[in-house]
Amino acid sequence: MSYMRYPIRQVSTLLILTILSSGCYTWTAIKPTELPKLNGAQTATSQPTGSQVELVSVAQVETPDGRLAQIRGESDARIQLKGSTPILFEHPIISSVENEDLTIRSGNRAKTSIPLGNIQSLEVSQLNRNQTALAGTVLGLVGSALLGFLIISAIK
Repeated sequence: MSYMRYPIRQVSTLLILTILSSGCYTWTAIKPTELPKLNGAQTATSQPTGSQVELVSVAQVETPDGRLAQIRGESDARIQLKGSTPILFEHPIISSVENEDLTIRSGNRAKTSIPLGNIQSLEVSQLNRNQTALAGTVLGLVGSALLGFLIISAIK
């Protein structure tokens, strides 16, 4: 019987890690000059008299192909420089465009100035509520199934 527990633990651990690593965030490409529109973006929870309300800031920004995108709440920014690895700026982010430079300060980086011409792409993250709910549901089902299997195995 013990030979079956080892593969089940490996498979369940692998499944849980796969679900968690799938991420609950999506990345949206925006024009670098649009990043300052996200200054002060936030998500807050208020609990007025017996109910819970989530307050989320929403900004309309332009994508590289000219379409509009809505960015909801706090975002991280990932900047791909030409011929370099991406740079991640974690929220909160304050940015401005001055003299053809994008200047950014964030939760994980001090003030950084990047010439707009050196930026290959800029993406911002958004919480994907559907993917988050699905991951939570799958984890709950997998956890329940594993717990049930372990209880049945212990009884036998």
